[in-house]
Amino acid sequence: MASILVVHGQPSVSAVFAEMLRRDGHEISVAACLPEAKEALQSCRCGIVVTEMRIQSDEDGLDLLRHVKVTASEIEVIIVTGFSSSAGAVAEAMREGAYQYFTAADRH
Repeated sequence: MASILVVHGQPSVSAVFAEMLRRDGHEISVAACLPEAKEALQSCRCGIVVTEMRIQSDEDGLDLLRHVKVTASEIEVIIVTGFSSSAGAVAEAMREGAYQYFTAADRH
């Protein structure tokens, strides 16, 4: 199974993501902010990052995506958000190298 870093500013949301992924057998690390995520990327051997688009009020998932693509381009980044997103935001994330981008409207 995969080693996954979950990055979200709300611990309760991170806990839900982490629990769902652990149930599927994945190894999970969690970070609540951009500096924690960057530190975790140095110490964990994750192959996937799942990040909120707005990690904190002044931190952006695109910043993390760019950091990952410069420092560890083999890691896939999935961006999720509870906010409705414009086509421009999705296009920018995909252009920057996101593997996938999910919004609240994508719930199945």
